[in-house]
Amino acid sequence: MARYAERLRSADLRVTRPRIAVLHSVHLNPHADTETIIEAVRACLPDVSRQAVYDILHALTDVGLLRRVQPPGSVARYETRVGDNHHHMVCRSCGAIADVDCAVGVAPCMTVSDTNGFHLDGAEVIYWGRCPSCSVSEVSEAIGDHSPTEQLPNGMLCSGDSGNPPPSDAQPLPTPAPAPGPGEWLVPGPLTPITGLKAAGIGTGGVGAKAGGARYDIADATVASNEPRIEPSVSPPSTSR
Repeated sequence: MARYAERLRSADLRVTRPRIAVLHSVHLNPHADTETIIEAVRACLPDVSRQAVYDILHALTDVGLLRRVQPPGSVARYETRVGDNHHHMVCRSCGAIADVDCAVGVAPCMTVSDTNGFHLDGAEVIYWGRCPSCSVSEVSEAIGDHSPTEQLPNGMLCSGDSGNPPPSDAQPLPTPAPAPGPGEWLVPGPLTPITGLKAAGIGTGGVGAKAGGARYDIADATVASNEPRIEPSVSPPSTSR
């Protein structure tokens, strides 16, 4: 704790237990937010107030003993690494922050085309991406999304379809009837008129009938034998008188 006290004296701040506790908590929890720092301070000083921690953070930041970092869309974070103009990487998924050393040259690590009269003494660069843990998690989820297509239930499979095997107690399908041969034909059965369509609630303007007329359906059909069909002969009318 002596080094924290020395830092406070070098910044012309009075040495107090809450200030030492805040410096120590931020050092142990780099890039921690305010709530995390308050919990860490109260672990050793249970009676310290939230407002006292807020005031100490602001005072230590003003004198340069702490650095305040706040990426867009994130709460303020604090760290004890100051004076070297380092940068940060931020994970887009979990918000984790990691330090990045100055990439090029001395501070401010960037050469601008026009200073507009400013005297530059520092720069803050934020690199965005995915941390190792989130990258592995996304790859695992992507692999899981490409699992084999789920097979249809047995009851939805038709005869001859590939998929789940039929259950052991399934009965074989009946053998379909053969199609009529070249010498066979279908002889239509009697036609049955359907009347009273309006009374039954069925429209009469549909296919196969005019409005108000009767509709006919094929009542039955029989398969004839291979015997050739003999049409009755009709004698021509006599012309003799």
